[in-house]
Amino acid sequence: MPDLSRTVQSAMLLAALRTYPTLVIDVPTYARLIDQSLPRAYANVREGKVAVQKDGRKVSVLVAPLLESMGFPLTPPSGLSGDPLTEGAVYSAYAPAIGEPGIDYAFGR
Repeated sequence: MPDLSRTVQSAMLLAALRTYPTLVIDVPTYARLIDQSLPRAYANVREGKVAVQKDGRKVSVLVAPLLESMGFPLTPPSGLSGDPLTEGAVYSAYAPAIGEPGIDYAFGR
């Protein structure tokens, strides 16, 4: 990537994965996403700290468990059970990922 800070690269990768989801990413991309060195990323793989898929010698990091471990739930609260999905419910689900406490809007009905 051209002359962008590591934080900006991580944010861009996260936004891309959430907008255009893929099943797996390679370990160098995972390293960039978590803003760690490549040896540290491979150590995470060896130590089982990240879910991976192995195909022979090729190791790929599974994106869905990675995003959930980073605080980005893959399924929004309610909405799937037939209840209307409100903006407050979505915000509350994603609040931990952006470092804010969640607000339970369900009790105010």
